[in-house]
Amino acid sequence: MTESTAKWVFTNLNVYRQISLEAAAVSAEQLEKLRRPIPDHPGRFELLQDPARLGFKNALISIVFAGMYIEAMLHFVALERLPENRRKKTDRLPLEERVQALGVSDPTLLAACMSFREARKTLVHEKAASPENLQEMRTAQDESRLAVELLIALEAAYGRAAT
Repeated sequence: MTESTAKWVFTNLNVYRQISLEAAAVSAEQLEKLRRPIPDHPGRFELLQDPARLGFKNALISIVFAGMYIEAMLHFVALERLPENRRKKTDRLPLEERVQALGVSDPTLLAACMSFREARKTLVHEKAASPENLQEMRTAQDESRLAVELLIALEAAYGRAAT
C-alpha cells in the first residue's frame, strides 16, 4: 500500500479492538463479582449464578470482535507485504498459516492462533454435545482473555501500535 492510498483507507479496525478490550474487561469484572470464598476452604471459591449471563455475553462479544480485528489487521499486513496474486491465496489459509505466511514464525504464537481459531469456531458455531462426549471444557471468559492476549501479541509481532 502506498502512502497516497493509505491515507484514503477507511476502516473500523480500531473500533473492533476497542469493543473487544472493553467487553473482555466487563466479562472479567462480572466473573470477579460472582466469586465468593468458600467458608472453611481457604483459597477455594464458588461462582454465584449470573441470571443475565452478562459475563458470558461480553466474553462472546470480545472473542468475535478480537477475531474481526485480527482478520482486518492481517489484511492490512498482507496489503503491505504481499503482491496481489499471493494475497488471495493467503487470505483463505487457516489463521495460524496466514500469520506464518505474513512473516511470523514463533511457535508459541502460531499455537495460540490455532487455539483461538478452534475456540472461536466452537463458540460461534455451537453444536450441542452431551457431557460424556466433551473432549475439553472451554469457558468463554478464559477464551476472551486469551483472544485479547493474542490480539496484543499479533500487534507486537507485526509492529502495529494501538491507536
